[in-house]
Amino acid sequence: MKKILLLTIFILTNCNTTPVKEESSDLAKSEAVYQSCIETFKDVKKCEELSQKTKIAREKEDKKNSLAKVELTEEQEKSIWIREKLKNKFMSKSKLSVIETFGEPEESFRDGSGREYMIYRKPISRYSKNHDPDIEIRFIILRDQISEIKHTSPPSTPSSFDLFKKLPKN
Repeated sequence: MKKILLLTIFILTNCNTTPVKEESSDLAKSEAVYQSCIETFKDVKKCEELSQKTKIAREKEDKKNSLAKVELTEEQEKSIWIREKLKNKFMSKSKLSVIETFGEPEESFRDGSGREYMIYRKPISRYSKNHDPDIEIRFIILRDQISEIKHTSPPSTPSSFDLFKKLPKN
């Protein structure tokens, strides 16, 4: 056990972590990751795997960001709710009131605990008028009443942790 702990500490303290420079193409970024890995670990096979994983992760992130950017018509802009008002209005309401307001959900299912999930992926709500619409809204129904309303924010919406970044450092 001590050997594993010492080996882990040794590896963590001796790894040369060089920051990857921001470059324009994905190929250049994956090459930079590969070169940094080779300098640090000197294992070609693992570095190739790491390079592929980072490339795939970047592609997923780019896809997620492109899905978040939605062009809305004026009619859609007017029908989007502020998230806090939506949650206040529909909490403890019936499933039918949600369907009457927003139409049929894109996805609906039940789990083993008796909860029903209604998932809307069309633009229904946003954090404020200045932010992009939420990617997804999930209404969780228990005993024919809305018990929870959850959302997936777009990357452009600030998180609650962003408030701590703005605090002055002492």
